[in-house]
Amino acid sequence: MQRIFFISDTHFGHSNILKFSNRPFLSVEEHDERLIDNINDHVGKTDILFHLGDFCWGDTAKKQTDFTREILSKINCKYINLIIGNHDPRTNSGQPRDDFAKLFTTCSPYMVTRIPNTPNPADIGHTRRKKVVLSHYALRSWEGMHGGAYHLYGHSHATLPENGTLSFDVGVDATAARSDFRQEDYRPISSCEVVEKLINKEIKTLDGHGIIIKKDNKDEMESRP
Repeated sequence: MQRIFFISDTHFGHSNILKFSNRPFLSVEEHDERLIDNINDHVGKTDILFHLGDFCWGDTAKKQTDFTREILSKINCKYINLIIGNHDPRTNSGQPRDDFAKLFTTCSPYMVTRIPNTPNPADIGHTRRKKVVLSHYALRSWEGMHGGAYHLYGHSHATLPENGTLSFDVGVDATAARSDFRQEDYRPISSCEVVEKLINKEIKTLDGHGIIIKKDNKDEMESRP
């Protein structure tokens, strides 16, 4: 059965990220090798992986594209969708460069998908699907928010406090922060983990359509005053 995973801010080849984000690796080479292993340990060849930006580092767009190709050749998963971040090669209009984008299954600045709405892997093929909005940056309001859609983002490296919305940071630093900052904690998370984290979260937040109240896994709309 095809599973769905999310990850962000891997920063392959970026030696300064070890210092900036206090990642527990002795060298960028060790860092890159372990993150690749962590992806391969969780994500199968035919699974789907959404990467929410800042894939790798490079002095020029060409070097970055070539290095991306090298990293991807070591990752088993063949269905990798990239939502570009501020460190990924882009055109002046903010779109991904063609030579870079074609390395991925899809590549865009923003994406909406659906995941099985269950925390139980055994139920993946037998449940309704939940809308999920993906972007590199955290959004305050997003498509389907008033109907209970989830929002996943990266960029913040575990520094952005969570709020009363159905959203959270899926970057590797945030995932490690929810564990013990071990090398193996810098990993992708599954759709089941996303649902497990958000399905019973009590929220009360305002967007353009009203106040969303979520209790006991039910979405209800309350009119704006």
